[in-house]
Amino acid sequence: MKLNLRSIFAYWFKILKIYFFWLFLFILWRDLFILINHSLIYSSGVNNADLYPILWHALELDFSMASYIMVFVYLFLSIALFIDSKFINKLINSYNYILIVLYSLLGVGEIALYPEWKTKVNAKALEYLTRPAEVMGSNKTGDTIWQLLLWILISVAAIYLYKYIAGKRAVLQPRSNVFIRYIVIFFTGVGIFIGMRGGIQEIPISLSQSYFSKKDVVNDISVNSGWNLVYNILNTEKINDVNIFKTYPQKEAQSIVEQLHYCKKDTTISIINQAQPNVLFIILESWSGDLVGALGGKKGITPNFDRLSREGLFFTHFYANGNRSQQGLAAILGCFPALPITTLTTQPEKMRKTATITSVFNDHHYSTAFYYGGELRYGNIKAYLIHNGFQTIKEDADWDSSIPRGKLGIHDGYMFTLLAKALEKTKQPFFVDYFTLSSHSPYDQPMKPHIKWNDSEDDFHNSVYYSDSCIGNFMRQAKQSSWYKNTLIVFVADHSHQTYTHRSIATAAYRHIPLLIIGGALKNEYKGKTINTIFAQVDIGKTILKQLHFNADTFHWSKDMFNPYEPSFAYFELNEGFGWIRGDGYLSYDHFNKRFIDNTYKNKTLRDKMYKQGAAYLQEVFQEFIDL
Repeated sequence: MKLNLRSIFAYWFKILKIYFFWLFLFILWRDLFILINHSLIYSSGVNNADLYPILWHALELDFSMASYIMVFVYLFLSIALFIDSKFINKLINSYNYILIVLYSLLGVGEIALYPEWKTKVNAKALEYLTRPAEVMGSNKTGDTIWQLLLWILISVAAIYLYKYIAGKRAVLQPRSNVFIRYIVIFFTGVGIFIGMRGGIQEIPISLSQSYFSKKDVVNDISVNSGWNLVYNILNTEKINDVNIFKTYPQKEAQSIVEQLHYCKKDTTISIINQAQPNVLFIILESWSGDLVGALGGKKGITPNFDRLSREGLFFTHFYANGNRSQQGLAAILGCFPALPITTLTTQPEKMRKTATITSVFNDHHYSTAFYYGGELRYGNIKAYLIHNGFQTIKEDADWDSSIPRGKLGIHDGYMFTLLAKALEKTKQPFFVDYFTLSSHSPYDQPMKPHIKWNDSEDDFHNSVYYSDSCIGNFMRQAKQSSWYKNTLIVFVADHSHQTYTHRSIATAAYRHIPLLIIGGALKNEYKGKTINTIFAQVDIGKTILKQLHFNADTFHWSKDMFNPYEPSFAYFELNEGFGWIRGDGYLSYDHFNKRFIDNTYKNKTLRDKMYKQGAAYLQEVFQEFIDL
């Protein structure tokens, strides 16, 4: 049978009209939010120039949300290509009417709640809204009336608008060529799927895509309310006001953690040769201790880093708190331990209540910047960096498009060159973070393979070898620069990764990562020295701030690694529990199945004591997260 182009165009036109309608409704509710809450917005220091870019920055999440809504429409409209039925059109329209009413309820709820909560409607707020009597009881009667009227008015108006734009039945011809119908359905589905994930890039869209301002309210307006709510529910479905990791009475757990952090003397050993040096963090993507020869790893992967470890202050028993980049960054920059089940960075209303070392540097008039060659949307990292208050944040799209790139972004070699140029122009003193990229999958670094061990992780091994060569080149150049003599450089991994050892992620050895402090600001007597005490990523922040004599009391999960009286331990998260590392051994525990995953303690009494410390630590961390 012949192809009926009119039928195919009618199918596509119906989908496009529904897309257009939903994009319009998202913009309408965003504008209503600005109009009704304009006093709150402008009192936050926002001006019109801050609001104009919202439309552009909101578009991708809006389109993603519209694509999710479109899945049901697509499925039933595709059926209509085979069975032309008025009922299918009624079903599609009814589905959209219900969503219009629900989204309008969300819109008015956000308008009403934001002035009080300063957050978008999330899973916790949704639970609150399921008790309408309490909502109305805590709201002024006049406000309740106009909010209900607004909900009804916009819902009715939007339904009529939908009817006018997209409600009419698309006239489809089921007798068209069957093969062509399948082709049309397939490519339409692919297009909707791409819209849902925000493009064909490696990392799907996240909340960070709509974050662009240093003002929280502007970012909140930009983020699609429906997308945010669904995302929040999916990420917190196992978490509510009850601490799912509670093992002991709260006072007992608090007492255990207080004893763990007890330090009989607040002092520190100064390792720097000047009062306020520049601080440069180089955060190494996925660098496992197993790849670092200086840590006992297989020789030949990190020859440059191994050489540098003999020139700086090297930590031989340092561990990652989490197993994802966003967890590592929150631990390094916020001294907040990684969490099972969820992450701090994906909960904007919680992460905003946490302190960051970047804000301390800002308070002391440091220039602050974060540089990355890829996209920061993953794990909502960009939103977290904005919360940090970095004065400059640059990612893939902010660099020259002619610079050679891989699938994820600019290769480390080119980025280190850009970093060196940026540091030459940065006002001192500065606190700058650079996050490497090339050792992240898909490992498409530009160097020919050097490691040929016939191991499934050889691509990763080679990517680290490439990054190591880039570090060597950068450090040779840095030592000739004007800023190096005034700079303390901290090399640390964001987390570990599977290597030729193929260790379990529940082992301490898997969580073992490098930490190296080097640079012109390091005292000569500490160059070439090693520290063998057990520490973790959360301990970096307080350590650096103490060296600069900045107040670090806010970071109570962090230890000063140069205070000889500090206790020695490291915690790491598992999705189902925790790991606990002490000088005499370690254990990892599955909280839900009540079992030890791994354990080196032969003495049961000692094992149980270490378990109690780790369980109490996790309980208190998670309780603080819930209470934020």
